[in-house]
Amino acid sequence: MNEVQATSMPALLPLDLAERRISFKVKGWPYSFVFPRLKSSDWEAFFNGIVVTSENQGKTQIAVVDMSTAGMKLVEDTVLRVEGYANAEEFMQLKDWRQRLLPAHLKAAWGLLCETAVDDTDVDRPIDPLHIEVALRTAWHSDQPGCMLHYRGLVHRFNPPSAEIKRRYNRAMSETRVIGGSRSGKTVYVPRQQLLLGIYDELIAGVDGYSVAGQPLTSADQIRREMDAHHKVMAVKELFTEPDLDPQEKAEEAA
Repeated sequence: MNEVQATSMPALLPLDLAERRISFKVKGWPYSFVFPRLKSSDWEAFFNGIVVTSENQGKTQIAVVDMSTAGMKLVEDTVLRVEGYANAEEFMQLKDWRQRLLPAHLKAAWGLLCETAVDDTDVDRPIDPLHIEVALRTAWHSDQPGCMLHYRGLVHRFNPPSAEIKRRYNRAMSETRVIGGSRSGKTVYVPRQQLLLGIYDELIAGVDGYSVAGQPLTSADQIRREMDAHHKVMAVKELFTEPDLDPQEKAEEAA
């Protein structure tokens, strides 16, 4: 089983690391994958590689949700080097060394690259609809083998979405493609991350918790240019996610 230890949380997440180290332990031994700063095009290739389909075969409906293949390819396409393996330097002399990496380790590295989720840090105050805030938490970088630096309270502050943006989002979320006919064909769900990236750039007003060259991001233009594309998608997706109601609210809604 893969293990990841968390070290203390630094003040600001550095978006502009020249080398970002992802590290985990397997059977007590630390392994590290070193990446350059991932570009928007790297993340877009990952998003476009995600496969979500469903089809009927007789009375059976078969659904496929495959993110792992795209995630493993993201690692193979972008990793600069690996550390912690026996004969690592000799191994990386091979022309196809990236394709020879263990699938389980590729998945572990991909999982940590994508370990970003909503951080519920503002439960003690109501939402301000004029300045909508979404906070994320993430594992970003390793400062020692087998350990990851974790960040919380990464705030993305949005302007309210317009009616046009809501319409575009709702239509995109309902879009599917049927291949082979409506009765026995395969339904393919269209990737929507490109739309979310565009919505993020339209609505973003400010962020807290991120830095470039050691300084906080101060303008919407700088945020659009510097923000990690995966963080953009995770933050803006929360704007349209139906909230979990409290038990009393659920009871009243059902009545």
